[in-house]
Amino acid sequence: MYGKIQRIVKYNGDTIKFHYGPDGNRIAKEVFVDSLHRWTNTYYVHDAQGNIMATYQWINRDTFSLDELVMYGSSRLGTLGANIVLCDTALRDTAYYALHDTSTNPFTDSVTYFTAGLKQYEFTNHLGNVLLTLTDRHIPVYVLGGFALYKPEVASAQDYYPFGMEMVGRAYNPALYRFGFNNKEKDDEVEGKGNEYNYGFRIYDPRLGRFLSVDPLQKKYAWLTAYQFAENSPIEFFDIDGRESGWNVPSGIGENASMQPLTARCSECVEDQLGTSNERFESPDSNNERHRQMECLRTTFS
Repeated sequence: MYGKIQRIVKYNGDTIKFHYGPDGNRIAKEVFVDSLHRWTNTYYVHDAQGNIMATYQWINRDTFSLDELVMYGSSRLGTLGANIVLCDTALRDTAYYALHDTSTNPFTDSVTYFTAGLKQYEFTNHLGNVLLTLTDRHIPVYVLGGFALYKPEVASAQDYYPFGMEMVGRAYNPALYRFGFNNKEKDDEVEGKGNEYNYGFRIYDPRLGRFLSVDPLQKKYAWLTAYQFAENSPIEFFDIDGRESGWNVPSGIGENASMQPLTARCSECVEDQLGTSNERFESPDSNNERHRQMECLRTTFS
């Protein structure tokens, strides 16, 4: 795969390997910690659009578990920390004795438990940066001996510098959530917490504000450095997939309103997504917000 990291060997003997599918999406990550002699394999399940639906973990080539389920609405809402062990040494032994000793039944507990706090809901800004995650656990507050209200449980929170590095002293448990800057997945095993992100086509270092490999579309955009991020305008733009920068624009009205990503570097993409004429807008006057946006985009690319 063009520009994709396949293997990293660190000075302390730790090894990280990445595997990709035919469409370029990451399908597996292997992490070996030499000092602990511990393997952690993470496997990704995607839908047809490439969205992560679930992750599985295989620890030390023994315990295989469903790690997380990803929840979606019109976009990703958060994750459900399933932590369901599907197979390990103890389960294999239990299954063996269940098959060979009919006088005992190891599955006698019929009580169903519900554990609050496994779901994490993300709150993002206009760039997709995950600023806060809340769990589904409600914390009761009592005043003068009586119940008053419920408080939400904050699972993680963080602020970022413009190019994505986490602000010192303004982060709370950021490692508890898989996604962060620009809504991308963190690879904390490589350079530490929040210091490397997987954008799909390339790997990004927020401390440098640069990608670690050249732009696959560099020949089309000779005026930009091949390692640039968001055209060096990270407050206005974000990077979509390691190739194209873009920004979120309003789409729809009222209850149907949402933010849709729009490619920033391609004027043809602008015309395709917003239309080539004013007929798509209710009126061509300057008070129409979408007409104003279109005119602004046409001015930018003219």
